[in-house]
Amino acid sequence: MKQLSLSLQDIVPLMEQAFLSGSEVHLTIRGNSMSPFLYDGRDIAVFAPLNGRKIRKGDIIFYQRTGGQYVMHRVYTVDATGVMTLLGDAQWTLEPGIRPDQVRAYVPRVIRKGKEINCQKGFYRTLMTLWQLRVRFPRLARICQRLMRLPFGLKRQLKKLLH
Repeated sequence: MKQLSLSLQDIVPLMEQAFLSGSEVHLTIRGNSMSPFLYDGRDIAVFAPLNGRKIRKGDIIFYQRTGGQYVMHRVYTVDATGVMTLLGDAQWTLEPGIRPDQVRAYVPRVIRKGKEINCQKGFYRTLMTLWQLRVRFPRLARICQRLMRLPFGLKRQLKKLLH
């Protein structure tokens, strides 16, 4: 796979072209707003077009703020009109008022150390749902961080229990 280093302003038109041809786009995470679950320079986000897909709470989306900045954050809430409130995993301040027309893509999965993680279901999705509750219940943040440090075998057992 060929790797390029471009600004997001240069990447977005290329993403849109890839989406038109039915492709997904893999980009290495840059920035720390999605830690402790997605790490700068280590993890890869797989971007896909919405293609009519309904955005729901817990989804990771790539959007453009009204000021022009491109950001990838998690959906905290979606109201009846589709307007979203977003929250980066490392943040405590909600970002309300994101309209559906600002969304450029969503992230169905991420790649960490060569392994794909489905962001739409399973253990990861359950953990992210708990993690978002930290805004209302700060003690949950410590519990979720401890769960992420569990050995792989124990995570697999927990995953079976949660399904």
